[in-house]
Amino acid sequence: MSGNYVATGGKENDVKLWDIESQKTTWTARNVVPDKLGLRVPVWVTSISWLTPNDPHKLVIGTALTNAIRVYDIRSGQRRPAFNKQVSEAKISTVASAPYGKYECLLLPMYNISIAVCILVMSLETFHV
Repeated sequence: MSGNYVATGGKENDVKLWDIESQKTTWTARNVVPDKLGLRVPVWVTSISWLTPNDPHKLVIGTALTNAIRVYDIRSGQRRPAFNKQVSEAKISTVASAPYGKYECLLLPMYNISIAVCILVMSLETFHV
């Protein structure tokens, strides 16, 4: 939840951003492009977090099946992820972001270890902050 917004998603339910006051969907993600064989990539959102605190325009999600991290920039007008990368052999069950100078660091628990490991650093300029 960020301000007056909440994000939802799940198995075959791609990310949606809801305005709590109006109780209406304000944005819905589109699935990534088909794979190399032209097959549809399954949707299974397992974790959602805001990329930067109190900004409902940048979401980072973790997925099962494709084991990917996806970053959405809602203000860009695009419904597909601005960033999509498989990062693990196991499903991404938790994702969080933490500031590191002018960068946002994505923190993930890896291989059922309860500590968070910084595996990916992205410049905030990439997402037009």
